[in-house]
Amino acid sequence: MEGNNNQQRMNKEFEIKLKRRTAFINKFNCEAKYTNLKPATRNVFERALELVKSKYFWNTKSQLTDQSREGNPANGEAYLNIVIDPITQKHANMTVKTPEQLIRFQQIELPIQMRPFPLLRQQNVYQNIQSFGQFLTRQEVESRAECSVDGQTVETFDEREYRSPLSTNCYSVLAKDCGADYMGVPRFVVLMKAIERGNKYSQKKLKIISPQMVVECQRESLNNHNSPIKCKINGKEGNNYQSNNN
Repeated sequence: MEGNNNQQRMNKEFEIKLKRRTAFINKFNCEAKYTNLKPATRNVFERALELVKSKYFWNTKSQLTDQSREGNPANGEAYLNIVIDPITQKHANMTVKTPEQLIRFQQIELPIQMRPFPLLRQQNVYQNIQSFGQFLTRQEVESRAECSVDGQTVETFDEREYRSPLSTNCYSVLAKDCGADYMGVPRFVVLMKAIERGNKYSQKKLKIISPQMVVECQRESLNNHNSPIKCKINGKEGNNYQSNNN
């Protein structure tokens, strides 16, 4: 009996932490266009880029590019891609494309911890949630704000949309608990991956990992988008949850 009470208490704590989680977008694509840039100003940016390359010399790979090739920036354009480490939020991979060169920075240390663009709004963490099924059911309230993931883009609660394709080979981090870290390790992580490649409407698989349990959810039928959602807790099948969302 005591064991069941401890398990219920841990489940309740886990579900409360789900309500407190902080999600964020960790991949950013930027495109800059400039015209009539003064030579002095351009020199400043080029020197700053060379300074970063020298600082992270052992973490940097660069090569000359041909602007006539498809996908490379033309004169007056520059592309930046940055992926922030979802666990530490203090390291990043960065790719810079200019008309002259392609530069890749691997695992560079950021000056500050980055927690940009939260996906979840603040909610009352003291709501009386007794089960994981109850937590999912409460999310079905029609008036609630939504974070939508369609496999190609993510729409946040404040209706911002970002391109972030889901892979079929590995999971993407959607959210993690940033408020209760232990030695840099989050208390839980929310992951998702696509089951089929190249279709934003394909079925998804959701995984939630915590020290106490691993929850895996996906639709019962891959060919029916209205079929119940089947969840496994620590590898054991739980209840099915009916949902109209993909």
